[in-house]
Amino acid sequence: MAVEAGADLIGFHFCDSDRRVSPEQARSIIEELLVRPKIVGVFIDEAPDEVRQIWEAARRLLGSRKVFIAGGLQPGNVGKVVSEFRPYGVDVSSGVEARPRVKDPDKVRAFVRAVRLAEAAS
Repeated sequence: MAVEAGADLIGFHFCDSDRRVSPEQARSIIEELLVRPKIVGVFIDEAPDEVRQIWEAARRLLGSRKVFIAGGLQPGNVGKVVSEFRPYGVDVSSGVEARPRVKDPDKVRAFVRAVRLAEAAS
């Protein structure tokens, strides 16, 4: 319905929510779309292993779509994620916070440095 209405993005909740879908359900919906808008995954307070499973399920999209990976990223793991998945982009919020809603400048620099090093090595 959102695509038919002209939405630029559609989102899938992979977090604990009444709107939650499995990666397989999201893939099934995406495969049925005649027009492909940008796809967004929503992750809130998910365990790292669960987020990783969802990233793995999205792997097939990486070759044909501009995929952003978000959720569970921080300076210590983003380089590996960028090296392994080669997404179009990555997003971070709590992974670089000193406390809720306050970014730690050192963590932000470390995050960006890890991304740039991984990109350069690819």
